[in-house]
Amino acid sequence: MALLDTWSAFHRWFWNSDVWLPPGFDWEDMKKNDKVRYAEFGDLIYPIPLAFALICLRLVVERAILYPFGQHLGLKNRPKPKVKQNLILDQVYRQRGKTIGHKELEALGKKTDMGVRQVERWMRRRTAADKPTTLSKFSESGWKFFCYAGNLLFGLYVLWDKPWFWDINYCWYDFPHHSITPDIWWYYMLGSCFYWSLMFSQFVDRQRNDFWQMFIHHCTTIALLGFSWTCNFTRIGTLVLILHDSADAFLEVSFEILPFLNQQEINYSSFHGV
Repeated sequence: MALLDTWSAFHRWFWNSDVWLPPGFDWEDMKKNDKVRYAEFGDLIYPIPLAFALICLRLVVERAILYPFGQHLGLKNRPKPKVKQNLILDQVYRQRGKTIGHKELEALGKKTDMGVRQVERWMRRRTAADKPTTLSKFSESGWKFFCYAGNLLFGLYVLWDKPWFWDINYCWYDFPHHSITPDIWWYYMLGSCFYWSLMFSQFVDRQRNDFWQMFIHHCTTIALLGFSWTCNFTRIGTLVLILHDSADAFLEVSFEILPFLNQQEINYSSFHGV
């Protein structure tokens, strides 16, 4: 009972209408009626199952389209080196990676009845086995480009006839009484599900040096989308979404895809062109 009371007090404190809504408005004013269909907090659950569906679609697109296309461009899916199974070394590798000192290598050698050079060689081969191929990197980046470009095109289709797309002042006229149309609903849900899918797939994709930075980025983006949806800041939210998608599509090509094809000259000229 005390836990429920604590949660209720926190809920009231966090969702204080004085913080989230304009002066003179309360959450009771944001309930759906015959005139206005407000954004509903419960809708934010839909992007999560959609994200898993998007991950499944990604697997199909990568295997059926992007891998063959990458091979057609000359990218090779090099075979990974075989690594002799060693539970002790594998456990240390998963915990520490390549950051192992000489003394620890000696200790591991004694535990596994191997020499220091043998342990070092095993670690190098294990690292090489984990390293993704250029073809897999190309496919991952190609998928992101398709999503960014698809979101951009869908955003243009949705927002082209919306007055706030051409005049930002309409984002604030009669706020927060902005009705959510079906196309805006889908644009927000698809944008959210893409970032949910990026966050989930981080744990199975190639491990990047900026893993935690990108994880925090995805969580922050999802939170911003959720808060803007809950507070009915959807007009300005759609503009932010389309701006990010328009930039991310070109950045993904310039700094992720073209370098794999050794087209640095095209890479930099396309970026500066943006």
